[in-house]
Amino acid sequence: MSVPPYPGPGAGYNPGYPVPQNNPVPESEKFIPENPEHNHDPSHLPHDAELPSYDWATNMTPPSAPLAGEIQNPDASQWEEKLHMDENLAIQCLEDYIDENCCWGKGPLKKMKVISVEPSMAFKYRLTSLTEKRNTEWAHEPYHWGSFVDGPENGPQPDPWSIEIPRPVLKKPEDETSEDKVEWEGNGKEKRKIPHTEHVKICWHCHGRGRVRCTHCHGSGESGVGDNKRRCGICHGSGRKRCHTCHGTGRLKHFLMLIVKFETEKDHFIHEETDLPDEEIMKATGTCLFQESNVAVGWIQNFRVASVNDNSAKLVHEHRTKWPDRRVWSQAHQLDSVPVYEIRYKKNEKEGRYWIMGNNELIWSEDYPAQCCCCLNFKDGGCCNNCACCNKCSCTVM
Repeated sequence: MSVPPYPGPGAGYNPGYPVPQNNPVPESEKFIPENPEHNHDPSHLPHDAELPSYDWATNMTPPSAPLAGEIQNPDASQWEEKLHMDENLAIQCLEDYIDENCCWGKGPLKKMKVISVEPSMAFKYRLTSLTEKRNTEWAHEPYHWGSFVDGPENGPQPDPWSIEIPRPVLKKPEDETSEDKVEWEGNGKEKRKIPHTEHVKICWHCHGRGRVRCTHCHGSGESGVGDNKRRCGICHGSGRKRCHTCHGTGRLKHFLMLIVKFETEKDHFIHEETDLPDEEIMKATGTCLFQESNVAVGWIQNFRVASVNDNSAKLVHEHRTKWPDRRVWSQAHQLDSVPVYEIRYKKNEKEGRYWIMGNNELIWSEDYPAQCCCCLNFKDGGCCNNCACCNKCSCTVM
């Protein structure tokens, strides 16, 4: 990553307000230093082209985080999953789900007959990487006479990756069943001045005068029209006001700013063989077959489902090569088995399906006959409590 040239006027810099052109400065508005004893003449301050390029900062390849032991690929040949569901339990799960969801009605249950229960197992693989990214950009602040300037004469500029920045703490899981085991406490962002990169130059906004034309009265010193004219309350009649870029000092101290971002990157893979949408599996809880965290993790191998092995290898490889400009501090991956039961039923000679998934026994169906869409918008988030409307409503898919 290369450090951009100093973004002064004419170099694509957009401070959010008009940048004055290089017009001659009238003698009456020449900059007068706060402390004449220093005898600094702004005309002798460095121009944009005289700021250093800092080629040393162009090499932003991050170092590797210390590795705790060797990277090993977990052997999944002995991992096992269990499935159990019968017709009575399938109806009971649906009834419990309806009790908890106001827009589902119990009416169809009385006439519903379960035809088959088809069990299968879905697998949810998740990979998380905690990364740190660093880059640099020019920044400035008002310079006051006599204040310390940490320039290159005070020593060599450090490499951006050698500057110590405290890492954010790891987020604690909300409970023992939480699936987000490793995550930064918020995606943090830190800023630090890079030592020995400070340079003082004339303020480009006021040209070293410390004052600019008043935008309220446009430099006239008066506001209003005709007989209602009065002295401008912003500039007090002078037509000039303090430059808000340099705070009236007439000069700016420029320096390189180190920008550090801590980000949590997540990817996942779902293996599921029924017509159930994959995104529904992400909502269901499962049984953890494997979990590991380290600075770097290896991919799963020898699992009985080949797509799990292949996609674990694919995601792990991507996380190793996807961010060459970042340092990876930690990785974690986990494989969960999620039980899925496809229930086929008949009601009034019409067949339908619903799915029961996960240890939390979530229900999903496209054609359950009493999914009421009329009772969703209750004032103050009220519930229709499986009212008669849900049991008799005709606004269903089926």
